[in-house]
Amino acid sequence: MGFNDSLGGLSGITQGNIMQLSELVTAVDDVVQDTAFTSTIIKALINEAVLKIATGDIVPGKYQITPPLPDLYETGDITTSATGNTALPATFNRDVTMVVNSDDEVIPIESSFRKFNKTYPELSSSEVFRCAVNGSTLYYRDVDIEVLTVHFYKAPDTLTADADTPSEIPAVLHRKLIVGYVCREIFNKIEDGTEGQKINTKYYAGEYYSGLNDLEVLVGVDDDPDYYDNQTDYS
Repeated sequence: MGFNDSLGGLSGITQGNIMQLSELVTAVDDVVQDTAFTSTIIKALINEAVLKIATGDIVPGKYQITPPLPDLYETGDITTSATGNTALPATFNRDVTMVVNSDDEVIPIESSFRKFNKTYPELSSSEVFRCAVNGSTLYYRDVDIEVLTVHFYKAPDTLTADADTPSEIPAVLHRKLIVGYVCREIFNKIEDGTEGQKINTKYYAGEYYSGLNDLEVLVGVDDDPDYYDNQTDYS
């Protein structure tokens, strides 16, 4: 069953209510109507969609990823070590926006990890004055043992129970973003090998991409992290 048979697609369905996991599964199942795609498969794709949206996906034609979701903002403490690097908190997903020491002083974040290593190749025992992020690890100079508070955006919780909700995503976009993403992925498999355009895949990809654009408007794009560069005076 494709979008032509589903009340005109997602755009024809009333939007705005927070959707529980069970409702998301039903919404996808009502569109796809293919028993090969079980609720277990659909739930996995729903969680994949939520994580992708939280991590940031590329907005077509804009060459940039979608902004972080405000409800996933979190802080966590890490303890520095003589190695000059420490793993970020286990919940970290994206965008370290600020690092603060125990005296409430902001530690500048170097925007380039390569530049950070080139500029500060040596480790010495002194207060931390500069840091950089590489993957899920915070690197810093110098290496006195101290506690740093890191500000970042965490990964969303996995939806497992039927009543679980992806509350960090605006409710008005649950259908466009989550149902749209899952239907796109499923129809891409169903229509694999068919001649001509993948009509349903293309339609639900459009719904998902439209949701990404709407997300940018609803959430807004915050300023970049306060990265250090050659023009920044931290003296």
